[in-house]
Amino acid sequence: MDSTESKHLLDILAKNPGVVHGMNFVYRMNPLVQDMKNKVAQSHIGQPRLIHGSYLQDWLLYDTDYNWRVEPEIGGTSRCIADIGSHWMDCVQTVTGSKISEVCADLVIVHPIRKKPSGQENNYGANGEYIGLDVKAMITQPDQVSYRHLENSLKMAKMLEKKAENFDYGFQRECMQKRDYEALEMYVMELLLKG
Repeated sequence: MDSTESKHLLDILAKNPGVVHGMNFVYRMNPLVQDMKNKVAQSHIGQPRLIHGSYLQDWLLYDTDYNWRVEPEIGGTSRCIADIGSHWMDCVQTVTGSKISEVCADLVIVHPIRKKPSGQENNYGANGEYIGLDVKAMITQPDQVSYRHLENSLKMAKMLEKKAENFDYGFQRECMQKRDYEALEMYVMELLLKG
């Protein structure tokens, strides 16, 4: 989504004030983020003057790693800033209680050419990797609960993997070309929720 498209959405909302809407910034209610927010608010760590951070991921590390997010016509031109960057910025604003006034970012395309796998939309996980390791559960819970949490996460990932085997990538491409995200979202939800 670019600024013209987002302005169009805001115009629609202005004309329809009864429409309930929101942005799902998932990190702001994380217990550790709330703890940091309270420590800042109660001056336990002093006054933050400069915020520095990064979002460390390795799932697009190699030029053979592929995901729709790397295609500007699908993922947009702002890529990581609009995707994970917006969550990072919301997290910082939540913790500090301040609005971001300036950003200094190093925006680099590490792999200007990516090798998209043929017949497969996303090759992450092809070698048995699983997404996600819930560090907060490991830090804040007793070992036995942490192990159970990790076992459950693996079980859920395998259940999702089975669902993904039935995913219709042709229908996904058709929806993306038509920009019919509503149909695509409904298709994904029905796939995930049916027995």
